[in-house]
Amino acid sequence: MSEQPDFAIYFLFFLFQIKHLLCDYLLQPKKIAIQKASANWDFLTSLGVHSLTHAAGTFFLTLLYNRSLWWLAILDFITHFIIDRIKVGPRYLGKFNDPSTSIFWNILGVDQAIHHTTHIIFAFIIMHWN
Repeated sequence: MSEQPDFAIYFLFFLFQIKHLLCDYLLQPKKIAIQKASANWDFLTSLGVHSLTHAAGTFFLTLLYNRSLWWLAILDFITHFIIDRIKVGPRYLGKFNDPSTSIFWNILGVDQAIHHTTHIIFAFIIMHWN
């Protein structure tokens, strides 16, 4: 007979999904979404603020579950910053920013899958770190 799955990790992953929805969509002003794709160095502030909102959400979740893992917020800041810059940077995948093309939607899907995979890893770390 198999063991019953631990509900807590599923709930934590659900909370990460809510965090991602809030930070990537509901709390991201249009100005930041546009400026983080800038070809100039002015993308740093907008992308930094956007990544900081993600880090704050992860920090809050680590405080709820395991305060010693606060450093996951820093890791979330770094990974979100890098992933988003690759996606929107005009020298990178941002050159495919036309929503009427399938490559745009494929890139967006891969971007979201990578973010969700990051959250799965974070949830696993939080639930299994001693």
